[in-house]
Amino acid sequence: MKEKTHWSWKIHFIIYLCFASANALYFFIPGSKIQFYYQIQIGFDVFFIIPFCLNAAAIIFDAVSIIPFFLYIQKTCFLRQTFWQWIFYIRFAVNIAGRSYELNILKSIYHQDPQAALYMLATFLLFAGPSYVATGLYAFKKVRF
Repeated sequence: MKEKTHWSWKIHFIIYLCFASANALYFFIPGSKIQFYYQIQIGFDVFFIIPFCLNAAAIIFDAVSIIPFFLYIQKTCFLRQTFWQWIFYIRFAVNIAGRSYELNILKSIYHQDPQAALYMLATFLLFAGPSYVATGLYAFKKVRF
């Protein structure tokens, strides 16, 4: 019999699913602020296509990370463990390198109100943190389900 997952993981999963879906929707809808930001940057220099592509990759890997998060909650195996480890590593890397829009917004808020910027950063970590923990636990688990 499978061991049951704590209900808090299920709540975090639903919150993260909404968070990742809204983030992807906001990025890919033409005319959104983030699209406008990158259009202006690319208009100045074509080199800025790189941050745009990194942000797109970060959003795609956030969407893909929903799968191991769900599989961790369901305690089921799917694909090889090394595959999920690579997904975890790549997601971590592109989330650090590919969030120039969000980082610039956070920096501008920090210059106006450091406390508000810290609250925003803490809120982001509360939303994204459990997904990293669940994905990491799923990717680097010692015992197969």
